[in-house]
Amino acid sequence: MTVFFPPDERESPARFMTLDDVCETLDVSPAVVYGLVRSGNIPAIQVGPKKVWRIEHVRFEHWVRDQYVVTQAANAMYDEQGLASTAAR
Repeated sequence: MTVFFPPDERESPARFMTLDDVCETLDVSPAVVYGLVRSGNIPAIQVGPKKVWRIEHVRFEHWVRDQYVVTQAANAMYDEQGLASTAAR
């Protein structure tokens, strides 16, 4: 006989995050997160009669990974232009 145990909620995050969840994760203000959502930088949906914002956890994780790529590219360009050496002076 096979015994099935439901997944532990602590091991897998909820499918959707609130804006407050994102604020806490990124350690930024609600205004910053709201701006990123409204501009379309962070993919989000509005649900329910109150049109509350929700961000799918998987999409948020992809966005975070993309931000590492963007940051690395910006840093590489910064270094190529020699701005890093002049900024240190």
